[in-house]
Amino acid sequence: MSVVNPQKTIGGEASVSGRGLFTSAETTLTFKPAPVGHGVVFVRTDLSRPVRIPALVQHVTKRSRRTAIKSGADAVETIEHCMSAVAGLGIDNLEIEVSGQEVPGMDGSCLPFVEALNKAGIVDQPAEKQFLTVTQPIEVRDGTASIIASPSTTDDFEIFYTPDYRQT
Repeated sequence: MSVVNPQKTIGGEASVSGRGLFTSAETTLTFKPAPVGHGVVFVRTDLSRPVRIPALVQHVTKRSRRTAIKSGADAVETIEHCMSAVAGLGIDNLEIEVSGQEVPGMDGSCLPFVEALNKAGIVDQPAEKQFLTVTQPIEVRDGTASIIASPSTTDDFEIFYTPDYRQT
């Protein structure tokens, strides 16, 4: 049986090292293959026991000028460039070990993460990719800012953005 839209992982391990943008601490991030349905999970390896934090919206914690995920008291900071590489390459299942509290900043882009993942090799897995389907409007507000996701009547993905620079 062939899978039309297969889930993906990587064929082997790959690592990058560098300093965190906010902590300046030297850290190593290691990408490892993961089984079907695993999702993307960060693992803090610098703690007395490894702490696993799935890269899911319910683990996002409020930080200034960066994205972080948290489980209990433990967090992984500045994950956005790494996650951009993972999402852009269509990888569904991945274990990401990090030897400190912050992902290395590298050159400030997602390119070093893309290069490491490509070097490890992206491989298809024997299960269908899972997609999120918006079936009713969803609105999120923060003060005067808001974002709305609405169902589409086509297969197109569209984003409409209206900035409002008026002072309130």
